[in-house]
Amino acid sequence: MTWDELAAAVREAKLVEMRGQKEKYLEVVVAVADLAPVTDLFNTYFGAPFKAMGQRPSPEADLYAGPFGGVQTGQMLYIRKVENLVHGALLWPWGDGNSVTVKIFC
Repeated sequence: MTWDELAAAVREAKLVEMRGQKEKYLEVVVAVADLAPVTDLFNTYFGAPFKAMGQRPSPEADLYAGPFGGVQTGQMLYIRKVENLVHGALLWPWGDGNSVTVKIFC
């Protein structure tokens, strides 16, 4: 699977909202109830999370996530290094417990 195929699969997921899309960036909102297919895609593409929910971010996690809004303890970061590029995904759960902002980047 390529990054473009991953982005296409995320766009095809059941979304609450499409927030933004650029050449190598996609931001969507997914209901928690509909998140499993998206995290399955991420686990397949990225492998295990680089920073799991509940874990404090490392300086390296901050470096990767910083340009996209950062990553906090209650959020998740996936990273995959492909040649000289870093592909990533961020999951930011909302305070209401019903939605998650999902950002993927390359």
